[in-house]
Amino acid sequence: MGSSGKEAAGCPALDSAKIPLMEIIWSGRREAKAAHRHQKVGKHLGCHKVASLSGFGFMVLTLAFSFAPIQGRAAQKPPQQDAFDDRTASRLLSQLSEALQGHSQKQFLALFDFGRMKDGTLFRQQIESFFSQTESIRAHLNLAETALEGDKATLSVDAEMETQPSNGSATLRRNERLSFVAASSGAGWKFVDVQPRGFFSLP
Repeated sequence: MGSSGKEAAGCPALDSAKIPLMEIIWSGRREAKAAHRHQKVGKHLGCHKVASLSGFGFMVLTLAFSFAPIQGRAAQKPPQQDAFDDRTASRLLSQLSEALQGHSQKQFLALFDFGRMKDGTLFRQQIESFFSQTESIRAHLNLAETALEGDKATLSVDAEMETQPSNGSATLRRNERLSFVAASSGAGWKFVDVQPRGFFSLP
């Protein structure tokens, strides 16, 4: 009678011969414990579905542990170094133009790596003098072409600039093709040369 009552409730008795074994992977050992665990859960809760769900949940946890080392290795992959392209060149020229038109000597100097520039100290002094002698600056820098040479990039730029001297003299206008050389500094790309340098000076 007791057995018939359980079957009528929708939970027939478990038959150990029909329960498939599940191989559990843990610390490199394979143990056939799934059938025993299913029987135990089924007897305790009186429902075969609970045992099936328990086995399914264990499979999900096993897969999660299996993929965890792979995800960890992917997260530890070092970032690639910033490559130089036309977008990088345009960004550098845009920052240079903003520094000139904003009359920001600090921002302008920050775009150059004077330690890697030939006669970098002299050029820095030239730029400081240029900003101190100008009241306002208007500039337009148009990227004509770029070329990569080893770990450096060359930018050909059509430049137009209007400067208003601080002594009240007439506005000066210049149009010239400039050649910039940029190199990676570890924290992005910076200019390490520009020719002709006299473009950024007053006569």
